[in-house]
Amino acid sequence: MCLLVVCNPNSTPSKDDLHNGACSNPHGFGFAIQTPEGIISERSMSAKKSVKRFLELREQYPEGYAMWHARYATHGVKNEQNCHPFKVGDSDLTYLAHNGVLDIHIPKGDKRSDTRVFAEDTLPLMGGVSVLDNDTVWTMVSKWASG
Repeated sequence: MCLLVVCNPNSTPSKDDLHNGACSNPHGFGFAIQTPEGIISERSMSAKKSVKRFLELREQYPEGYAMWHARYATHGVKNEQNCHPFKVGDSDLTYLAHNGVLDIHIPKGDKRSDTRVFAEDTLPLMGGVSVLDNDTVWTMVSKWASG
């Protein structure tokens, strides 16, 4: 299973902790950091590069929320495009990462990860992020995504 680190404002994991997490989840890395100008998101197949960039940018922008993800591939090919986080639809305002396996239909031959399919196709078809403001939908998606 992947590693997902979520950082509250003014909170940053240590370099050692991120590298240790990467050792057990070596199939790609990525992060998103909330800044006053928007969200900075990057992905890499290199743990060393991802940790370095995340910590540099987190030091520059400590006051927003942030996430760092280390992938353990369960669906989809091992490439940078399948590294989390993913934009939800075409929105620059929402990024999604997941720690686990989603029970989702992936068409034959589709090389995307389950989370990438959810972020790019499923959630936008449901109405996008705003649909999660509905308590019933939020509960349903939360239960479904817990696997």
